Amino acid sequence: MANSASDARNSEADIRKNLIKSGVIDCMLTLPKNMFYTVTLPATLWFFDKNNLGSEHKVLFIDARNIFRQIDRAHREFTTEQIQNIAIIVKLYRGESERLTFLLDKYKMKATEYEKQSASQNIVLKQIKKEKPVLEKEQKRWEKQVENAEKKYKNLLDKQLYFQAQTQWLTERFPNNVYEDVTGLCKAATLAEIEEQDWSLNPGRYVGVVIEEDGLTEEEFVDEMKQRHQVLSSLNTKAKDFENLIEQNLRLLEKDYAKLEGI
Repeated sequence: MANSASDARNSEADIRKNLIKSGVIDCMLTLPKNMFYTVTLPATLWFFDKNNLGSEHKVLFIDARNIFRQIDRAHREFTTEQIQNIAIIVKLYRGESERLTFLLDKYKMKATEYEKQSASQNIVLKQIKKEKPVLEKEQKRWEKQVENAEKKYKNLLDKQLYFQAQTQWLTERFPNNVYEDVTGLCKAATLAEIEEQDWSLNPGRYVGVVIEEDGLTEEEFVDEMKQRHQVLSSLNTKAKDFENLIEQNLRLLEKDYAKLEGI
């Protein structure tokens, strides 16, 4: 559904409140923008589980807005591995720790496989470069061989680094192979916590925010912005003082110049 449904008011809010209280809502997943070809509206996936009816369980919130592969300027998608990474969060939340171990082993095996292939291709590339032709008429053919070998090597190396990055992404967030709330990614919220948020089902309200560029949490970011604002205010004050000083000096110069003209 569109993101607006997670926070809509009036009758929609009542429907959402009753759904939450019934226990049927299992997980909420916010998608990145531009995931659909026909609409540009950001969307949230709602997962229901009727087995939870009548129970006061938690709702798992996952914010996947920063997880995507850019296809072109206007479109994004999930890679197979990104889908698996998101799914493993739910598996861990349900206590299926062995699923993460299996997935990490799979990624490591893939990374090792591509590492061997890229190393082998690098040897081939170096050998081709050594065989640079003497005759000018063979130069273009040799350059094409080098270009193709470099592309193949880069492609294999990119795949190796990609699977290493997937392993790192998971181990950094779930180092103990068990579910835990991760700032900016996921949060298992209680009924009381959801009620405090006016029965909102917007994952962004629960998972918090991590500023990806510097790794700061929302609170740390606010504190840093306050400090920078204080520094900026101080600099503005000094700038004003200098401006007044310059203006005073100009007036003195004008008076001195007027006296000189009167002589």
